[in-house]
Amino acid sequence: PPAPDAPTDAHAVATSGTHSTDPASGAITEPAHRRRSTRTVGMIAGGIVLLLVVALVSVGTTLALTREPALVQTTTSSLAIANATTCTVHDGAVWCWGDNAHGEVGDGTTENRNAPTRVPGLADVTSIAVGWTSVCAIAGGSLYCWGGNENGQIGDGTTDDRTTPTKIEALHRVTSVSTGTDIDLVDGEITPRSTTCAVADGGAYCWGANTYGQIGDGTTENRLVPARVHGPADFTVLDTGSAITCGLTAPGDVYCWGYNRSGGIGDTTFTDRHTPTHVPGLGRAAALTTAVGTTCVISDSALYCWGNNRYGQVGDATRRYARTPLRVDGLPPVTAVSTNTQAICAVADQRLFCWGNNLDSMVPDDRRGYLTAPVEVGPDDLGGRLGPVTGVVTDSSTTFVRTDAGLFAWGLNRKGQLGIGTDDSTFHPVEVRF
Repeated sequence: PPAPDAPTDAHAVATSGTHSTDPASGAITEPAHRRRSTRTVGMIAGGIVLLLVVALVSVGTTLALTREPALVQTTTSSLAIANATTCTVHDGAVWCWGDNAHGEVGDGTTENRNAPTRVPGLADVTSIAVGWTSVCAIAGGSLYCWGGNENGQIGDGTTDDRTTPTKIEALHRVTSVSTGTDIDLVDGEITPRSTTCAVADGGAYCWGANTYGQIGDGTTENRLVPARVHGPADFTVLDTGSAITCGLTAPGDVYCWGYNRSGGIGDTTFTDRHTPTHVPGLGRAAALTTAVGTTCVISDSALYCWGNNRYGQVGDATRRYARTPLRVDGLPPVTAVSTNTQAICAVADQRLFCWGNNLDSMVPDDRRGYLTAPVEVGPDDLGGRLGPVTGVVTDSSTTFVRTDAGLFAWGLNRKGQLGIGTDDSTFHPVEVRF
């Protein structure tokens, strides 16, 4: 698709060392030798059920010139996907499949899996989060992480990869977990910077990469073990992705911090923030998610989005960046939302709506590269047999929906991330079987 309109304050965005600004047009450009992906990877505990958020992102194996590399960013209480790795909670256990280059599947190997594979040693699992190369799960109130650890995102004080679950001994009574990744793309080489966040013992903690202050401790120093987030003491949910972290407090207030050069913090500026910053104008929020510089919140059954709008993912029928929350029109009461890879899907009145990046046919049979307003994915698109939709996760290249009939997936499948027993891509729903 053609280049989007520039943010309304291009000068503020141009402070990034990886961006420059055309003085005449105000358009943001990136040097050919260095392109920073604003894609998000993050997860929060609380996704595929009503009024809980699913945010996720995956990365395709081929980086086309027409789209930026997808980032991992996602979490749900029962389902998450990122960088071609998918995990779900099923019968109290964790099952993972897809890309396993860093041990993300958690079975002690680095062999890809194209069907659900049970992660050993975990029971009473309530939440799962998948990041660029790492996975975390809450089991029996304790936090376990495994996979890649290049930035210390596992939280065990090392940067060593783990191919099986590792308990994070520093945290107890964990109720929320999210993992997200910001990346640099330089001369075709991807450098990930991954961050993990959790709510434990009634407090908020983050660790791993902290390049833009996304840990929220007032610094930009990486942390190999959990660090306490400054600010409100009553966070109930955290979501981190693409160097932005957002938190929801018990009264329903929303705070964001970290990278803000796409406006994803929502404080009317493009200025990075190293500690939690209140997002005004939302009322009492019930769920939130952030990915690829775009943040969305469910408040009073309405959906509000802001930030990166390159593919229309803010849903306001434009492609201009938004520095404050904008209500997404045209939706019935919203109960779940998923963001990532510059695409968004929402469940509203048990119906599925998607918009944003559609280069890989997130909306089946729709050949438009981007959708600037919600498009209903109707029964005919879903094979006419799925029934009411209760949950969704998408990274634009791979989409999962949960219905009373089961779990269904479609999209790219080069590493088996659909979990259907093959590596063949499909653009119509196929049931994932356990």
